[in-house]
Amino acid sequence: MTGQISINLDNTIGSITILNESIEPVNSDTIKDEQVNNLFIQEKEKELSSACNALKMAIAKVNKFYGNIVSRRGEEIAKLSIEIARKILAQKIEAKDYEIESIIKEALKNSPSNHDIVVHLNPEDYIQFQDVMKKDASVLPPGVTFIADPNVGCAECILKTTKGTIISLINDQLEQIENALKKTQ
Repeated sequence: MTGQISINLDNTIGSITILNESIEPVNSDTIKDEQVNNLFIQEKEKELSSACNALKMAIAKVNKFYGNIVSRRGEEIAKLSIEIARKILAQKIEAKDYEIESIIKEALKNSPSNHDIVVHLNPEDYIQFQDVMKKDASVLPPGVTFIADPNVGCAECILKTTKGTIISLINDQLEQIENALKKTQ
């Protein structure tokens, strides 16, 4: 639709620009298409939001399930850990891969007194400890006597004091660790 257009104005025009492109009139079909697109986008946003909520719920359920499994299996895990430690210690003891003086020092830390202590050691550990004492007599405090006792296992010791007896046995210590692990669950 080309032709001549005349416009009457009350004021003067400062400048005029002629557009090269034609301007399409806005019709009702274009508006309806935009509305349909907006509704479609809103519907897809709702579906996406619903899918996200479903995923969040699924993740929460999986986390809860995992937590239940771990808590139920915690005691079994603790027992397995102790059994592994027991086997490793047994191998180290069999290979004589331990320092008896460290075991004695640890047991002495738990002693109610620092004098008049008799330490019972396995005869093999007693010989090993005597060698250590020959090299460095300051390893332990004075007032401690050592005797070989065939009733004491390797890497173990029994302390007898005037106030009581301290038994440092590997199995007892492993049981204490196992009980501590059970309490933490």
